[in-house]
Amino acid sequence: MKSRATPLTLGNSYDLHWADYARLGVGAGETFRLLVMPVKKPETQQAVAPTPRRLADPVSPPKGATPRQTRGSGRRSKYAPVVEYLSQVGRDRVELTYEQIEEMIAGPLPPVAYEYRSAWANTKGTTWPLMRLVLAADWKVESVQMGHKVVFGRVAG
Repeated sequence: MKSRATPLTLGNSYDLHWADYARLGVGAGETFRLLVMPVKKPETQQAVAPTPRRLADPVSPPKGATPRQTRGSGRRSKYAPVVEYLSQVGRDRVELTYEQIEEMIAGPLPPVAYEYRSAWANTKGTTWPLMRLVLAADWKVESVQMGHKVVFGRVAG
């Protein structure tokens, strides 16, 4: 087993816990575990980019937009404004802070967006409505700075 020459020292205190990741076999000690350090939203955030403007007519989808932006009941998804902004921005790469996304959706992002990088995965079977809409609109997440910002990229094709 390889070890660090100098131990890693973190300032402050952190809420750490172990989580089972995968079973490697049936015997004792054959479970792969990982150390989890949840990331919490800071009390104050400073925007790194200008706040995206609100769309004049939030009911009409942008021209050429194809994602389904309503739930089964016919109600509009609260995440539709994010996809509309991406569709209208005119660039292939867009950086949005968590604060900007929360302003567009008129509420906080769910805790999973702050705690688990996997929430931002470009997986077609995702259960998170924001990522379903982003992927359906031919965008993907290029990178995430947990609790701070997300970089979206247009899918070439």
